[in-house]
Amino acid sequence: MFKKLAATGVAVIAVVALTGCLEITDQQSSQVDVIGPLRLTTTLCTTNGSLGNAPADPSSCTPASSTSTSPFGGSGGREQLLLAYLVPTTITPPATIALTTVDGPQTMSPDFSYAAVVETANPAPAGEHWLGFRSTLFDPRGSTPSATDPGVVTAAADFGLPPASDGGPFASGPVTYRVNFGERYPAAGNEDAPVQCYSTSTPPLTVAQRAKARRAIRRGARSVRSVAKAAGVIGPPDFSGDTNCNIATTDPITADTRDLAVLPGGGATATQGSTVTVPFNVKFAGPASPDATFALSASGVPGTSVAPSITPAGDSTTMVPVTVAVPADLAPGTYDVHLTATKGAQARTGTTRLTVTAAPPPLPPLTETLDELPQSTLASVTTTGQPATVGCNVNCAATVDLLMYKPPADRVGIAARRKWHAVPTVLLGRVKVDLSGGAKQTVTVAVKDSAKDKLHNLGKFTLLIRTTAVDSRGQRTPALVRKVRLKPGCAGRAGCVPRR
Repeated sequence: MFKKLAATGVAVIAVVALTGCLEITDQQSSQVDVIGPLRLTTTLCTTNGSLGNAPADPSSCTPASSTSTSPFGGSGGREQLLLAYLVPTTITPPATIALTTVDGPQTMSPDFSYAAVVETANPAPAGEHWLGFRSTLFDPRGSTPSATDPGVVTAAADFGLPPASDGGPFASGPVTYRVNFGERYPAAGNEDAPVQCYSTSTPPLTVAQRAKARRAIRRGARSVRSVAKAAGVIGPPDFSGDTNCNIATTDPITADTRDLAVLPGGGATATQGSTVTVPFNVKFAGPASPDATFALSASGVPGTSVAPSITPAGDSTTMVPVTVAVPADLAPGTYDVHLTATKGAQARTGTTRLTVTAAPPPLPPLTETLDELPQSTLASVTTTGQPATVGCNVNCAATVDLLMYKPPADRVGIAARRKWHAVPTVLLGRVKVDLSGGAKQTVTVAVKDSAKDKLHNLGKFTLLIRTTAVDSRGQRTPALVRKVRLKPGCAGRAGCVPRR
């Protein structure tokens, strides 16, 4: 089939109708592994109609009755498919395009001459450009065409989606594109020459001329000039070109895009033998998808770990913490910690710096001191409490208890939960204090209100200060105990009868 489609405003010259033309039946877009290249898939089939760019009903595809025979060159019925894509300049063109045909797999390579032809007829808007491609020679119906199946040709063009200038995901989607195609019938050995379109400057044929052309075809005419002569065309157009340049294009098609980037969330510092969280930001651009689940892995420093996967929401940024258990023997310095998100063959990796500092010298075993208790009176103890001076050799948290033996407490009705099991005692008060290593501190342990008046009913009795301490390592000291003997408590109080 060799219909000649002119640019806008120029007539189409229908010269002869042989089998072998193609038309687009489907346009699809997808992404490899959710965030990979944008794959634009164009499906065409052989037809007895004219070249068509708008997706057509596949039922219009025509089964072969014979191999296609081109009158335009000596390529033995084979042709070259031409494709042009109008796409944003922000996406990366494919180096080649894979073509699936009944004549076997073919390859399409960039063709700047065809891009120039389409650009001339359909100038690209600002921010867009035409990219042309030319296939290897093939027969769209195959070397042994089927009598029932039309020849189907599928082109899969993978366009790269480069990351944003700041390292973020491709965020210029969705992508709007157009597709154009043509057919080329080169003379033998002329497959790589620039595209040369047929001239289309002659007025259309009359009804009578068309009838003469059909009769000539039935009689076996198989050249443009012979058909034109039979039709009575005076001054036929220049058919020295070898390409049916189809100037029409598809309507704009919109393709959603998705991309993901792993960005550093800020550096981290840790000492040898400690555990630290290193933050990363996982940024996802595009609509959410149930297929958009990415496996996570961390590396760079021994002891790294991270959640197994992430399924980001549409157009979102998610903070992902990487936990690093820094080995105690890791040399001080700055290290790269990597977080990688993977989906199939697609991987995105981000890097954050981790500074490891030397661990402080090991602390000595924890020890606690408790000084001799100052002599107190019952009045001072019940009024302000019993002072005690405690200290630790390293930073610690001390618990200081004020106790009395249980038998005298029972005599005056002071009941409480036992605190010191080696010798039965009753808790009268407690103070907790944080102590700095190497320093002492005096604390005063007050008597609880419920016991103050009852203590005055005793004669001489003994108070005890008991203290223990724990440090940041969890080391705990044994209990230290000091005693102070108090004199009878009535001391002139009316109605007070001391008990021995």
